[in-house]
Amino acid sequence: MQFLLYGADSQRSKKQLDKFVAEFKARRDPQGYNTVILEGENLLFEDITGHYTTSPFLGEKRLVVIKNISKNKDISVQENLCAVFEANQL
Repeated sequence: MQFLLYGADSQRSKKQLDKFVAEFKARRDPQGYNTVILEGENLLFEDITGHYTTSPFLGEKRLVVIKNISKNKDISVQENLCAVFEANQL
């Protein structure tokens, strides 16, 4: 499942993201082993793929959150991520 939160109302987006993370931790990951929050401004695409291809540790699923990916200066990171989303490989 994929979610994209964006827009001018960053306060509501952050509130919704916090809600998603809290629900995931409450249902599937109370220890926080399978929840990863990345800052997307300086990420390489290989860093992202390393996180979402890793198997969950003692759980069924992993949650990978990428914040501020639109601020990444390397446009190929965004293009590759969009291609993965479109291919539904996540």
